[in-house]
Amino acid sequence: MGFGCNVPAIMACRTIESRSSRLITILITPFMSCSARIPIYLLLAGTFFAADASMVMIGLYVLGVVLAVVTARLMRRFMFPVDETPFVMELPPYRLPTWKTTLTHMWDKCAQYLRKMGGMILIASMVVWFLSYYPRSEEGGTAVHYENSYLGRLGQSCAPIFSPLGLNWKAGVALLSGVPAKEIVVSTLGVLYSEQGDAPEAELDSPALSQRLVASGDFTPASALAFLVFILLYLPCIATIVAIAAEIGWRWACISVLYNTVFGMDNGLSDVSPFSLGYNMTDWQNIAVIGIGILVLGFSVRWIVRIIRHREEGGCSCCSKTECPHCKTKDPQKR
Repeated sequence: MGFGCNVPAIMACRTIESRSSRLITILITPFMSCSARIPIYLLLAGTFFAADASMVMIGLYVLGVVLAVVTARLMRRFMFPVDETPFVMELPPYRLPTWKTTLTHMWDKCAQYLRKMGGMILIASMVVWFLSYYPRSEEGGTAVHYENSYLGRLGQSCAPIFSPLGLNWKAGVALLSGVPAKEIVVSTLGVLYSEQGDAPEAELDSPALSQRLVASGDFTPASALAFLVFILLYLPCIATIVAIAAEIGWRWACISVLYNTVFGMDNGLSDVSPFSLGYNMTDWQNIAVIGIGILVLGFSVRWIVRIIRHREEGGCSCCSKTECPHCKTKDPQKR
């Protein structure tokens, strides 16, 4: 289900009886390439990898699945080694559903989704609109206005973060605007790379935008690949974050955002390095930075997860023991 939309896939995980299995499944679901990422894949893969666009897209899907499997195996091995509940499924008697029952359940589920996700999506969209619309400037056209807006200034301030991936501030603005919904990235790129600051609907189609991306020189095959990998792995949309928080809590949602974003940055660096170094992996500085980043991320996430798990179980908040010898008291509430 995650290949269609991560939100219903996460909500469907509530049927898993084992808490650890449910938690692992929810946390790896954002690695699945939802349908909102497809327009971005089509644009960049068709522009910079025209001869192998289909292979690039298949590779992105496979990469998400492989990373999800690896993450699940690591979490099961180091964080949740014991599965609390055996898999037992009771099959109810099958009956032919009526139209009234089907429509009633369908309406209930749709209303539940709109109540949970609609409010947060609306608020996030309004925030992004405000940041991209103000302060108003009547000179220079739409592209110049975006550059001088609050969102453009935020993207310029985040440019050093994305520069190791070969991306400039415009790509940073597109990534930030994609937080409410990933499909907004394409429209944002269309506005930022519009000719002479104008962005009529006829000029925002994929062929014209593809030509402008190539002519601008801001993207290379290496940076485009890093951009695609980062789109696949960086923090999920607002609706997905809210769904994770509703199912397993805001602390796990924050861990998911942190893990996906840092993991996406590390994988983006590893993808861009062979291109930027001419397939010469003797640059020990880049290799060391990527390796240290992955190690720090793994130990940080494991430490945070251990604290959360033992607090929920009533154990010590600083170690894995129920009665920590370093604590002054054995009362879990006072630790």
